[in-house]
Amino acid sequence: MKKLWLGLSTCVLSVMLVACGTGGTSGTEGEDPEEIVEDVENAEDEAVEEEDAVEEEPVDEEEAAEEEPTEEETTEDEASEETSDASEVKEIEVEVEGDKEMRSAQFNRGELGYSIYVLENFSLTGEEPRRDVILSDYDGSFFTRIIQEGSSADTNALKNNIIEHTTGTIEDNYPTPLEDVDFSLREKVTSDDGETNIFHVAKTYPNGETYRFELYIPNKEAQEGILPSFWAMLKTFQP
Repeated sequence: MKKLWLGLSTCVLSVMLVACGTGGTSGTEGEDPEEIVEDVENAEDEAVEEEDAVEEEPVDEEEAAEEEPTEEETTEDEASEETSDASEVKEIEVEVEGDKEMRSAQFNRGELGYSIYVLENFSLTGEEPRRDVILSDYDGSFFTRIIQEGSSADTNALKNNIIEHTTGTIEDNYPTPLEDVDFSLREKVTSDDGETNIFHVAKTYPNGETYRFELYIPNKEAQEGILPSFWAMLKTFQP
């Protein structure tokens, strides 16, 4: 663009100089050549300033606003990050017949507000108020019930109530992989479907909340892998 203006200016200057010379020959009064050169230079400067002004044109406020993320978009991004955190998958240890192995488990937030990692081939769902259940996708007769007893639960009363209402036999202080439990019972019941072991465990957590777990384990071959899986998941339980 600058070269074009310079070329045009040179042509104009040449024409004017010729015209000026012709005028002088014919006896008419013409402009001073120095004044003509000065006018041309001023015209070039104005053209350059106009071009620079176009190049430095400020960004329209509406366009700038479109480029800036809105509050809604920011909120959606944050929600996406939270979703990513809640979708975390990690390996948890499962001990089967003395052999320890790592298995993939999915982070879950229970309807009662707790968190737990659920292994593949198991599902966590709400059952009724203050109760959730983890089901085996392989065999629905294997399940663990999660019961929220609250912060003022009397664990001795809970234990005695189970013992009083059992229809089978009770084994107290049954060994469990969970630490610092309030009580641990194994109840054996028999029905037309066969024998079932029900493990009753209560634990009060550091936040003062007491939860009770009931593991229903039918006497089937699959129990060898399913029962250790339930214990492994309950180890990750956090209210």
